[in-house]
Amino acid sequence: MWKMIRSIEKDLEYLKQISQEVILPDENLESDIKLLWDFSKETGVLAMAAVQLGIPKRLIYVRNTNLNDLENRNLDEDFILINPKIIKMTGHTRYWESCASCLDNMALVDRLYEIEV
Repeated sequence: MWKMIRSIEKDLEYLKQISQEVILPDENLESDIKLLWDFSKETGVLAMAAVQLGIPKRLIYVRNTNLNDLENRNLDEDFILINPKIIKMTGHTRYWESCASCLDNMALVDRLYEIEV
């Protein structure tokens, strides 16, 4: 049903590419968003870039990340960002993360505490 997720094992160079800006009209945009949305909802990822599914466009799925509601798959505060740009960054945090493209690997990742897009 799904395109194969790109992984560091087989597709490292592909994953390193810079995704292209979505330019409207884009006849595939609706189907690209549906694929990203459906895959992300089904697998329960917190965030995913479209390039991980073989769509090299600036599309990002983001799930509600209220830590108290992570197990509530019926909570629908998820959204897709199209051509996001960071306009403000504050703070710092460090958290254990995994990634659908990184197979079974986890890492302690430094992140900004808050961003405004």
